[in-house]
Amino acid sequence: MKIEDIFTTVDLLTRTQQGGNIERRALPSTVDALTARPNCPQPRRILIEGNAGIGKTTEVSKLAFDWAEGRSLILEKYDLVFPIALRKVDESQSLTECIFDQLLPEDVPFQESDLETYLKGNDRVLIILDGFDEWARLKGHDVTKLLTGKILRDCCLLVTTRPSHTPQLQSLMCPDTQVEITGFSQDNIRTYVHRFFTGDEAKAAALVSKMDSSLIPTGILATPILLLLTCMMWEEKQDLVFGGQIFPLYDELVSFTIRRHCVRNNIGTDQGIPDNIRDALLCAGALAFNGLMENNLVYSKDNVVTYCGEDSLQELVLLGILHRQESPSRLNPSDQFSFSHKTMQEYFAGLHFAKRLQNQTAELSTYLKTFQSVRDLENMVIFACAKLGPEADIILAHLVKIYQEEMLVELEELYLSGNNLAGCGKEISELPCSLRNLRVLKVYRCELKTEGVVQIDCNEDEEEVERPIATEVDLHQESDDMALAGAQSRETQVLDGGHECYNDGDIVAFSETENAVNQMTNSSQVSGQGNKVINIGPHSTVTIFDGTSDEPSTGPNIDSPSEDFPLAQCQDSLKSYFKSRLSYLHPLAWNETFTMKIEDIFTTVDLVSRTQQGGNIERRALPSTVDALTARLNCPQPRRILIEGNAGIGKTTEVSKLAFDWAEGRSPVLEKYDLVFPIALRTVGESQSLTECIFDQLLPEDVPFQESDVETYLKGNDRVLIILDGFDEWARHEEHDVTKLLTGKVLRDCCLLVTTRPSHTPQLQSLMCPDTQVEITGFSQDNIRTYVHRFFTGDEAKAAALVSQMDSSLIPTGILATPILLLLTCMMWEEKQDLVFGGRIFPLYDELISFTIRRHCVRNNIVSDQGIPDNIRDALLCAGALAFNGLLENNLVYSKGDVAKYCGEDSLQELVLLGILHRQESPSRLNPSAQFSFSHKTMQEYFAGLYFAKRLQDETTEKSILNTYLTTAQSVRDLENVIMFACAKLGREADVILAHLVKLHQEEVEHLSDTSSGGYPHYMEYFLYSKCRIAGNEGEFFSPSKLAFFHLQTYMEIALLCFYESGCLSQVENIFLIKCVIHFSNVGPHVYNALEHVLKNIPPRSLRNVTTLRLMGTTDCFVSPVIDCLRMMNLSELDLYRACLGGHDPNTGPCARLAQQLPYLTSLRKLVLCLNNLFCSDLLVLLPSLKMLVDLEWLNLFGNKLAGCGKEISELPCSLRNLKVLNVYECKLSLDDVLQIVVNVMMVIEKK
Repeated sequence: MKIEDIFTTVDLLTRTQQGGNIERRALPSTVDALTARPNCPQPRRILIEGNAGIGKTTEVSKLAFDWAEGRSLILEKYDLVFPIALRKVDESQSLTECIFDQLLPEDVPFQESDLETYLKGNDRVLIILDGFDEWARLKGHDVTKLLTGKILRDCCLLVTTRPSHTPQLQSLMCPDTQVEITGFSQDNIRTYVHRFFTGDEAKAAALVSKMDSSLIPTGILATPILLLLTCMMWEEKQDLVFGGQIFPLYDELVSFTIRRHCVRNNIGTDQGIPDNIRDALLCAGALAFNGLMENNLVYSKDNVVTYCGEDSLQELVLLGILHRQESPSRLNPSDQFSFSHKTMQEYFAGLHFAKRLQNQTAELSTYLKTFQSVRDLENMVIFACAKLGPEADIILAHLVKIYQEEMLVELEELYLSGNNLAGCGKEISELPCSLRNLRVLKVYRCELKTEGVVQIDCNEDEEEVERPIATEVDLHQESDDMALAGAQSRETQVLDGGHECYNDGDIVAFSETENAVNQMTNSSQVSGQGNKVINIGPHSTVTIFDGTSDEPSTGPNIDSPSEDFPLAQCQDSLKSYFKSRLSYLHPLAWNETFTMKIEDIFTTVDLVSRTQQGGNIERRALPSTVDALTARLNCPQPRRILIEGNAGIGKTTEVSKLAFDWAEGRSPVLEKYDLVFPIALRTVGESQSLTECIFDQLLPEDVPFQESDVETYLKGNDRVLIILDGFDEWARHEEHDVTKLLTGKVLRDCCLLVTTRPSHTPQLQSLMCPDTQVEITGFSQDNIRTYVHRFFTGDEAKAAALVSQMDSSLIPTGILATPILLLLTCMMWEEKQDLVFGGRIFPLYDELISFTIRRHCVRNNIVSDQGIPDNIRDALLCAGALAFNGLLENNLVYSKGDVAKYCGEDSLQELVLLGILHRQESPSRLNPSAQFSFSHKTMQEYFAGLYFAKRLQDETTEKSILNTYLTTAQSVRDLENVIMFACAKLGREADVILAHLVKLHQEEVEHLSDTSSGGYPHYMEYFLYSKCRIAGNEGEFFSPSKLAFFHLQTYMEIALLCFYESGCLSQVENIFLIKCVIHFSNVGPHVYNALEHVLKNIPPRSLRNVTTLRLMGTTDCFVSPVIDCLRMMNLSELDLYRACLGGHDPNTGPCARLAQQLPYLTSLRKLVLCLNNLFCSDLLVLLPSLKMLVDLEWLNLFGNKLAGCGKEISELPCSLRNLKVLNVYECKLSLDDVLQIVVNVMMVIEKK
């Protein structure tokens, strides 16, 4: 057939994610996937997927043909097009050898080396790899290097695959464009038939009529190869009877082939198929079957001879069942053979399998051990069942056995709601008798009449039948199909720079790091003296920290790097890598195909820059990380930048955007850097040098320079930015290049940027002496609402419902400030809108894992009505052991050997399929090795917490376990998230852990409140608080009293969250009320939410023991819920320093709530309301209640905006007869205001 004749009828779809929606757009042909689009001006990595026989190879063959014929303007931009059939690629062949073998004649006037040189750095070459699913992937092979971008990164790459291999291919090549060939529409089918029978309209019309009544509705003719076979058979025999099954088509095709062969060769067939042909077909079956077992699609002559004699081989070739590749290798020709199509191989394998079962020479359990093996051989199994017909029961019974063993087939719930089942009462009533474990039968709104309901014997209004033993509760009326539809609604996302792409949706992994490999590092030991910050943004909380500068800033040193270094080629390689790998993120642990454009998730992340002026801290908003690199007053050249943020807050994502923006030339600030090297510290090997890390993680193999050239170029070069991402995920080695870089022993002129969790900030500060410090604080409340509406673009009702639910529960707690938790919440809400949210973190992770398992089971047809399948449950237990022991060893990345200590091969595979463990296919580009990591460190801590809880439940020696792992208060700080998750899992049984925390509190922590003679400080700067999270260098930064306070508060915060997450409050009094003081300074909303819960749930008599409450230093008014508990306390001191009380609704805001509580505080002696942004209107709300505090001795209003309030303030001394101190310093008071106050104060003094 002419290739033009069969291509106008293939539909292609591109898919693009806009928020949470999917757009499907038809493309006329594959060529159009190569055209520029608004957000993808130069598509360079194209993935084409389609089912077997759908036309992938044919479509890309036409692309190559159109280029050769000069028929497409789009293809004119390519000087060369190389379509390579991966099924023919040999293990030892280089890429250029493949090209010579498959595409070029022997007498071309150039060598492989010439071609190799030509391809390097050439963006006018299109390489097509056809049949990724038919290729046995080989590590270190040129094809793997091409897919991962190690070689020929400038060439355009187009790869085809079956959907089963799409996730693996996506993770390898990071496509910027993804296309699906969906096959023929019904109109396409009719058009194709009429074209096939051009000149014989009657025959075409008869076939179309036949198809309309049978084949077309089934959808099987959407596959071009099946449509072609149907037309060919109809051409010979118009009395064919078509059904909706595929097997008869292949059966008829083989018969048709044999008849043709016999007619042409004058072979008589009156007695049936000739014996020699029958023998040959049996040989074909054996060859096909064993080939599939070995994943072999191309056979050498020796392979064939193993199953076929010379005569049978010859017969199969003459029949066209086997195709002889006369010269698959043009330079080293050898006879090779393959079936005409992979589905044809599967057909013959099915026949062979059926025959072996009939002859009892095959053991089903040998080949179909698990449900996964059934999936791997699904077409063969289908063909075998079709061949056996009624005798297929032997296979089907085995499938039932697997189903029972792996799928928990016993049906407990049956939902029929919403169907029209009028008159079916009798039939439905028979179901409970047959389904012995049925607990729920739902026939709500099924149009059943009264008699029908009586027949079912259901007296419920909603027509729901439950057995007396029923324990399940129907939470929603959404069917599994609806849930699946919801799951499938997000199977496509946007990749590189907004490029449209389709994603299959197989389960993979959510990861803050991983697929967005990078982070920051730089080494210049400049301590910018007193770095002042420019006010760069109205909202968000940011601070730039000022150290002192011991060395003057130097001007740019441009001449020192080697002039011989090929800078342009290095830049091109890095930019190509960043554009392909960093333009999109894989934020979900269980679905690598879910991607987000990096631009879409950055406008909502707040950054905090910090500057220290003496003892004060200034917090200023920065639009992005890039702005931390700009000159500021007293720091004209920031060179050592530290970025900190909690787990999942967006550190990796933010700096990935920095590298991407440099590659795209989007930021004038970044133009001062010739090179940017983002290095993921979690993948750095102990023995790797810095340049080895750069080559391993960032550069292809074919760059025209060596490691030594890069090393020379970096020395003395101040136009290089090195980013070290994840200092907290790196096992520090004293003599490692990274340590030397941090301490300034090497590459001091390069700019260095490093990210870390707050727990490792003190250690990192002491190493690198940053001149600039930035904190990523996450989403504000408005940011959260904006994010939700963007996520559900196109479904405002769903977005509004979630925001409403969040406003009343999650948002006030502050836990959604973490982007990854907000994303997970949106994903779960998308599937299930009846979720009930609280303020705890553990249920979110718990629901996420359940959600992941449900998705996995639905997509793989695994029944989970009776709970988590045993194999998955076992895998989760292995994950816990792996996570826990990894944290104890500070291990976040595992070799396969590490994993094997805790997980068997099956469990490992299950964890990878679920997306709980992420397989790092090639963390090192030059020395690839299989490594595994949890999708996010908090996910590792969650599983470690589950494991720790289980060990405490399973063992009678829980005290020895606690004494082994939680020996000191420092060990509690090191494992704080693990302990919190363990307490949450144990619930009321968490008392064993909490009692141990009380013991350590009494031994190590309680005395800290008395360390200094003046007691512990009332207020500590937020940036200092983060430093107390790791032992070792605190003494260099704090006075003894400050250090004592930070150790105390850290411990109290961990204990509070453990009480809150577990709901077990029996030990609260032994920690929080022992000194009658509750004190928190500069903590987040989650802590305040936990504190509110504890205060409202402990006995009132205990709460009356609290005499001092200090809640200070918040970025928003987080203290409001706690204010409502004040009346229950017997307070003598209330300190609300910097609590953001002012500027809110005078009727419902925090000032109004405080005014309601103050009259009950009859013992109050000291009230601090400093720096609360209080205005006159706020003071007027508080004034009546303040006047009732007749025993108040100290009132501090310092730093508020009380201009014009002189008269009101002057009334206070008259009402408060015991007042000794009234502080109105820096309250914007006018001279008249001050005089009014002074006059009244003097009058009160005179009276006394």
